[in-house]
Amino acid sequence: MHQIDFDEETNHISRKVWKPSGEVWQVACPPQNKSLIAVTYNSITECDSQLRAALYSLPLGDSGVISSSNAPGELPLVFDFPVDKTVEDTRCVDWHPSKPSKICVVQESSFQIWELEDSSKPEIGATHKISDAAEERIYMGKWNPHLDGNQFCYVSGTSCKGIDTRNMSKTAWTLPPKAHKFSVRDVDFNPNKQYILATCGDDCATRFWDIRNPSEALKEINEHSHW
Repeated sequence: MHQIDFDEETNHISRKVWKPSGEVWQVACPPQNKSLIAVTYNSITECDSQLRAALYSLPLGDSGVISSSNAPGELPLVFDFPVDKTVEDTRCVDWHPSKPSKICVVQESSFQIWELEDSSKPEIGATHKISDAAEERIYMGKWNPHLDGNQFCYVSGTSCKGIDTRNMSKTAWTLPPKAHKFSVRDVDFNPNKQYILATCGDDCATRFWDIRNPSEALKEINEHSHW
């Protein structure tokens, strides 16, 4: 991971290289806590590999600014999230949009909401597991920034679902089973309109949805030959 610092007065750019464990696949920074960083990484051994997630501490100077004085490789590990080594990969992590002590860890058949009041000893606050045996494995997930952050959306196969995190067994909304012709790859919420969602997939299409009535897309854009 590369930390880039820009000095506006001198127009000087400096770089710091951090070396967390494994091959980095994703970096997620909490919006209100500059001392922590979450990383999804590929743990590789001689026999196999597995996607995992971990929390790291970013060294801060006396002024509360991220320090670049430490030598490369000195990124302290805070917590390595557990995962079933036999079947599971960690797909991604996503911080709660307004509560810096919550992070969601998305795995292939479930996602867990972790409470980080004590970042060195995180605890699972809630878990949602795929209920339908025929449902495809989870690809990724994302918090809905609206509704006080009480919805989490996950992508599975050619569709995606919104889960009410106050009652993890309750589905808030579901896109049609064939929301895309091929696998959905990403999802994002409109920051200004709380019910509008965008998805994109391997069918090279971007679709916009109203989650209050998700039976069909509001609009479809096909402007690319790739997802």
